Amino acid sequence: MNKHLFSTALAYFILLNANAQKPSIKWWYNTNDFSAGQSAAKDFDGDGKYEITFGCYRNDSTIYALNAENGSLLLEV
Repeated sequence: MNKHLFSTALAYFILLNANAQKPSIKWWYNTNDFSAGQSAAKDFDGDGKYEITFGCYRNDSTIYALNAENGSLLLEV
């Protein structure tokens, strides 16, 4: 009985979560260097939408701020 209940619960869980997460890339931004580390999201310009800031390390040494809704460049320092 317990084995049948476990199998049914497992099958139900798999079916419910089969379509739960389907990630897709909405936009991307090409940098001049490798970027893997800290990032932050905040509404810096007051337009009610987030901006994403992050930095590149080696050859670029640049901090980028991008508009989160479309990936356009807001600021490069």
